[in-house]
Amino acid sequence: MLKTSFSKTRRPFGQPVAEAKGHPRYVKIPKAPPQNLVLPLETVISGITTKLADAGKLVFHTCGDTGPIKGEEVIKLVAQQMEAQFIGAPKLGVPATLNPDNPMSTHPEKGDPSFFYHLGDVVYFNGLVRDYQAQFYEPYQFYPTLIFAIAGNHDGDTKTQKNDQPDNEPSLEGFFDYFCATQRQHLSAYRETMTQPYVYWTLDAPYATIIGLYSNVDGSLDPLGVAQQQAWFEQQLKAADPKKCLILAVHHPCFSLDDDHGGYPDILASIQDAAAKANGRWPDLVMGGHVHNYQRFTQILGDGRQIPHLVVGDGGYADTVAAMHKLQRDPAKGNAPITAKFATDMEGVTLESYNEIAGGFGRITVDDQNLTFEYFACPLTGATPTKPFDSFTLNWKTQKITASKPGFGVDTKAKTPTVPKRRGAGKVPQSWSKAGPSRDRRPNPKSL
Repeated sequence: MLKTSFSKTRRPFGQPVAEAKGHPRYVKIPKAPPQNLVLPLETVISGITTKLADAGKLVFHTCGDTGPIKGEEVIKLVAQQMEAQFIGAPKLGVPATLNPDNPMSTHPEKGDPSFFYHLGDVVYFNGLVRDYQAQFYEPYQFYPTLIFAIAGNHDGDTKTQKNDQPDNEPSLEGFFDYFCATQRQHLSAYRETMTQPYVYWTLDAPYATIIGLYSNVDGSLDPLGVAQQQAWFEQQLKAADPKKCLILAVHHPCFSLDDDHGGYPDILASIQDAAAKANGRWPDLVMGGHVHNYQRFTQILGDGRQIPHLVVGDGGYADTVAAMHKLQRDPAKGNAPITAKFATDMEGVTLESYNEIAGGFGRITVDDQNLTFEYFACPLTGATPTKPFDSFTLNWKTQKITASKPGFGVDTKAKTPTVPKRRGAGKVPQSWSKAGPSRDRRPNPKSL
């Protein structure tokens, strides 16, 4: 295995967390957070609490990495399939029965999704204000309810690459304008801006509390010597209502077996640290994007609790099968792909399902005991599936998975690099992210 001071080290096969970056970038958030970073869903949708009580559940959509700078086919396909899951929407391949002169509203009291929670990288490559119309508002012009979001690295990055448009805006300018406006207003023809309190924030909804973090451009919550977001995260874990399901959304994932990024050790360490200070309170579900495919992991804690981790980064940016991130192949088996449930080299962390050949999105249903997640694949060719590609049910009160129906979408034509051989299933402790370079040992970025 090559390891030098000039390059990134390739992870061994089966290692779901990358080594910490020696000199990570951190772009300062240009605006200070307000005092209150909690937004009740009832404040945004009047009467939603009563409707969801009638339904006995909360339903919402999720995915990330949607900015269609390469092409619009995947994002429009994903948006169409999310729209089709509403009661009053036209269905693909189903004879039209709805009267166009008698339009219907959405019905969260009957199980319609209440909102779409975007997992970051809304606009590529630098989150510019001028790109929101083409990359966000137009693709979702038919989506019939609210869209919340956390920011991803491309929403906050100010560094341009060759042939990029000039970026003369402060970091996160577009995100603040369109998702964190002081009041709702029409900056597009159909969809109002959102009034989220900040770039990291908490959505207080019936049946669920969703904490949204901002992992900046390189996968860390704070720069060296600062713990502002970390302290807020710890406080939110402590304050979270134990009678509600607790969901954590963060763009950079803890775990990934793709052959490029890998999981982000600072995010894993941040969750571990916050949970330890919150009397062991862990999120019931962790969801993110960044990696352009779909993956589902289960992390088993020392006391046996099971924490699902989702990577849903196939919302539209990757517009071809070739553009999607591919999982590592096994060098001991002639670079054979993973085709079944896989115990990774990190103790207690198992890959349950993945899809590297199609765009897709998730639908989450939460009631007073269970969380059910369904992943719907949106292939570019062939028939569009109506059934979930992958699904599981979590009893969030006990933090135990009670049902699982995995799928495996393998690119059999992918040309992937050969990676170092694995250390062995379970050989790496979950505390590994703290044992190596960590956010406390990094040099202070000169840019701050």
